[in-house]
Order: sequence, then structure tokens, then C-alpha cells
Amino acid sequence: MICIEKQKTQQPDTVLREIKYLRGMKDFVIDRRNSNRYRVLVKEPVGLTAYCFSAPIYNTSTGQLVHRNFEKIHNGYAFKGSNSTVSVCENRCVLENADGRAIILLPESPTLNGAKKTTPSAVTVTPTLNGLRVSARHQSIRFLLRSEAKQESIRHTPTCFTLMKEPFKPFLSVAALYAADDKGNLFPAELRYRDKGSQTYELELSCKESDASLLFEVNLYEAKLFQDTTVESAHPDSNHAYDAVGWIGKTGMFGEQWLYSRPDISKISDLTAERVEHVFLHIPVLNQSTESPDVFVPTSRFCSFGSTWNSKVSASAKVLNTTCSGRYLTLDVTSLFTNRTEHSLIYSEGLILKKPWGNDPFITISTGDCYSAPQILEIRFLK
Repeated sequence: MICIEKQKTQQPDTVLREIKYLRGMKDFVIDRRNSNRYRVLVKEPVGLTAYCFSAPIYNTSTGQLVHRNFEKIHNGYAFKGSNSTVSVCENRCVLENADGRAIILLPESPTLNGAKKTTPSAVTVTPTLNGLRVSARHQSIRFLLRSEAKQESIRHTPTCFTLMKEPFKPFLSVAALYAADDKGNLFPAELRYRDKGSQTYELELSCKESDASLLFEVNLYEAKLFQDTTVESAHPDSNHAYDAVGWIGKTGMFGEQWLYSRPDISKISDLTAERVEHVFLHIPVLNQSTESPDVFVPTSRFCSFGSTWNSKVSASAKVLNTTCSGRYLTLDVTSLFTNRTEHSLIYSEGLILKKPWGNDPFITISTGDCYSAPQILEIRFLK
């Protein structure tokens, strides 16, 4: 059984806040008979609702929800992610799990969100579900990464740097999120790296906008609920399976970009026997776009590791409209992810998000590989 602890005096930062937001800020009752690391079960007047997150939300050792709060330790601050221990001492950040350890050396000691009385800095560090989100009030930020883990290869795109321990299994990813100005406008940021030998790398994140803050994530890997990738016309032969953000629409850096996505139902296979009332996909929206993308269905199965703009699976006619309200883009995917006669979850080919041309050229959203703003699959079923 997964443990969901009682509320403490200091409110922990957990995914329960997102569930409350999606439910109109109303209180709810949790069904504690849950053994799945991706979800929270909520009791309804009739039946249950499963809120399934794109990354595990419970610590693998304790079974408790991840608290995205720093706790004071003897030489700094630390917290437990979903399968990791993360600590920060001055400018040194250490991420460690059973696969190994990684050390990040930031250019200065950061301010720690969620920690008491930390010295103000131009760099701020916030816990994610299994790592750190870093914000820097600079046009560029350069930092060192040293890996002390088994390493087979490196995957690199203009927005993501991934250390692979197996052909399709990472150890760690550093993913650019975006650059943001004071008005809330978002811009793509580019991530470069230089190999310094002995599994040590110098990484630099930069943006052409001079007055924007830069944000990126560094996380140890956990398998995701969604198998997804973006494809883009500006890099027609590149695959972006581990990128954390999608710029759906058209930008100067990416050209036209689409998102291919499908849920890995095997990770919630116990729900396939239930009678489903509805399925909603909630995707965090990171910019202020007022225009939503359209939803299409792939005409055949796509490969999240092999898809590029030049090799992408074609799209069907438009099947769904979407609504963008508040922090989430919400898709009613009941017809795509359930059997029409038995009303049960099914394995599907997934969906494609494309942005129609309008006043807003793009919408910036989390992908299934974002640990600071995970996607949520809401499944309401009768029990």
C-alpha cells in the first residue's frame, strides 16, 4: 500500500495541490487502498477517480508522496525524490540513487525555494519530483556536471542533455525549460555542452533575449506514464524523446513543432478491468497562450525514440478540440482511450497535438518528461 501521510503543521508541497486545483479547490477524500506509484485515488459519491501523473509521485523506499520541500541537514539542505536523495550545499548539488551519483557545480550558491533563511541569489533552486529546477537571472548560465554512474552514451538536442546507462534507459537528464521576461513572455533557450573527460561536462544554457531569466531541470530518471516526443521542421532528422517542454506551433528556433504522445497503459493495467465514465488529459501550460492546439490520431504506431520530422507518422483528420483554462490544457480523450461498447481502457495509438495558425504562434506545454510540472491523466470509473 502506498502511504499518504496526514497533514502536518507545515503544509508539504505535494501533487495533492494540483488535484485540488483540478477539482475547483474543493476538499476531497483519498482512497488509501492504492499500490501504484503514479496515481492518487479519490473517492466520489459513486465510484473513484484516479489521478495518474506522468512521473512517479511516491518515494520508492518510504511509499510516501514526494515532498518538494528542502529540509535542513548538517551541511546544507536535502529532500527525497521519487527514487533519489538530492542535497544542496553552497553551490554544490548532489543527486544520488541506486544507479549512481551526479554532482552539479553551479556558478554561485543558490536561493533555495522551500528552505528557511537562505541568502538571496540570482540563481534559485526548487525541488522537482526527482531532481531540481534551476532558475537564473542571467542571459546565460554555465555549470559543471560530473557523473559517477555507469554510462553507455550521450543523447543531445538543442534543449536536452541526457546521460544514457542503457540504449533506451537514461541515468540523468538536463532539460532546458524556457527563458521568461518580466511580462511573462516565454522564449526558447538553447543548451550546449562540452566534454571535459572523465564523465565531466560543462553545460551552458543561453537565450538571445537580454532581459529574460533562464529555467532548466536536472533529474535522475524514472520511467514515464507517457511515451512521447516532439518533432520539428527546423531539425527534421532529430529525435526529442527526453525534452521536457513542447513549443507546439511555430518558433524561430524549432520551426513548426508537433507533439506525439500515448499513455503506457501497462503502468496502470489494473484499471483496464474497470468501467470508465471519462478520461481527461491535463497538460500544464507554461506560457500565456489563449489559443489551444488541435488533436489528431496517428494513422499507425509511432516510436517515441525514432520519430523525427522527416520520419513522422502521418496524422488523421482532426478528432478533438481542446480547452485551455488556467494552468492546464485539458483534453477529453474518453473516445480515444476507451472501448466504446465496454467502456474500458484500451491500448491506443495515442494522439498528435498541432497548433492551428492564429494570433498566438505557439503554446508552451510540459511533455511527459517534465518533473516540475507533470502531465495528469484523470480517469473516473465505477467501482
